[in-house]
Order: sequence, then C-alpha cells, then structure tokens
Amino acid sequence: MPLLREHDRMALSDLFAEKLTGPVKLVMYTQRQSPIWVPGMPACEFCEQTEQLVREVAELSDKLSVEVYDFVRDEAGARSQGIDKIPAIAVIGARDYGIRFYGIPSGYEFATLVEAIVDVSRGVTDLKPEVKEQLARLDRDVHIQVFATPTCPYCPRAVRTAYQMAVESDHIRADAVEITEFPQLATATWCAASPRSFSTTQRPSKVRSLRKSSQPMCFGPQGSAKRRNHQSPAHCRPFKNLRPPRTRAAPVAASSGRCDAPRDRPYIRPET
Repeated sequence: MPLLREHDRMALSDLFAEKLTGPVKLVMYTQRQSPIWVPGMPACEFCEQTEQLVREVAELSDKLSVEVYDFVRDEAGARSQGIDKIPAIAVIGARDYGIRFYGIPSGYEFATLVEAIVDVSRGVTDLKPEVKEQLARLDRDVHIQVFATPTCPYCPRAVRTAYQMAVESDHIRADAVEITEFPQLATATWCAASPRSFSTTQRPSKVRSLRKSSQPMCFGPQGSAKRRNHQSPAHCRPFKNLRPPRTRAAPVAASSGRCDAPRDRPYIRPET
C-alpha cells in the first residue's frame, strides 16, 4: 500500500519539476528483517516504512535516485558518511553537504525532507546575506543535531535552518533526529521537549554565537542565554533565534520528548 496519497504525489511532482535543477541522491541505511532474533541487536521499527517512503519520493522526478545499504553489512560506508543509527537518510547533491535525517520523516518533518532535497539540488538557500557572511567566517567544523518529533509544528523551522546552514558552509553538517525513535538520546541529553538542537564544535571561531565553546551546546526554543554548567555532558543554553524568548518558569517534569510540554514553561534541569 502506497504511503503517499495520489494528490500528494501530483503536488510533489509539480514542485520537483519546477524547483529541482541538479541531481539529488538519497542514500539510506537500513536493517533487513531477520527471522532469527539476535540478543543485543534491537529491531529497526520503522526501517521498512522509511525505505518505502524514500523510494516513493524518488519516483516523482528523474533527478532523484536512491541507494539503500545495510547498516551492518556496509559498516565502513556508514562510518565514512558519519551515520551511527538507523533508519538514516543522507541527502547528497553535487557534493555531500552533510545533511542527514535519522528516523522516518513523517508528519511535519516530511516537508523538511522535501525542502532539503530542493536546497541540495539548487546548491543555494534563501538565508539572509548577513547570515551567509557570518557562516563564511567559520574556521572550525560544527556538527548540529536537531531533535524533532512528527507532531511538533515548530520543528521543521529549526531543522530547515540547520540544513540551510550546512548547504551554505563547508564547515557545518546537520542532523535531524526523530527523537521518539531514539529515546535513549532524549534521556542522555535531558531533552524534554522539541525542537531541541545541539552544536558540537572543535576549535575557536570568530562567529559570536559559537565561540568560546569546545563542548556540546544545547539550543532550546525558550529561556535566557545564560550558560548552565551541569554534570551532564550536554551544556545547555537556548537558541533564541528560533523563537522569541519567554519568561523563565519552573522546571517541567516532562520526559516524552514530544511537543506536549507547555510552551510557556521551558524545561530547565535543576542545579546539582
């Protein structure tokens, strides 16, 4: 049974015909179902549906192609492309911009995948000139991870911004992670709501928003920009550019990683 409805297929076909200028390759890493259960190797719940969705999208334009690899058998290829979990989709155009999507791109996140395909095909984005100028001043590699959920209306904007930065800068690679499929990441990073973004940097840079930090930084949609030093490996501060900051409130005891946490009460881990 097709995952895309007929009118959606027609709309996407028209969109791709109008906006795609160069070829785009969708490289997916998955896990084949096995009749034998192997202890310590959890099954990939959405790998089959993700592969079906990717193939259906690729059928809508002659500029799109698909390559599917087994995450275990093609471990070397996965490592070379920086892929460490499945299902994973790498969107590659004239070159590899470092754009990755982990999980199934469903709900609001499907539009993010479509927009990433268009940006990669064109090789340019509609970021403001001053933003592009700042990105051009980067002198270190930056890895951005955005935790998103299919039902979060704010997540596509955060993911798309990270993807556009990756297209504009050779120093940036961007991941979107469907966090409900990887709850261990939400637990390890104290992520209680989405969108939530993490930026890992390696050496000093002149870009103000990323300087003076060689440790992972957590950018959230709310709160002040004051750095909070915790015992956790994720040192968190909000990403104020995603949405207007709101008044800091009491901690929210939410742990689902979905968008059902109250928007006016940002989760803040208490001091230890």
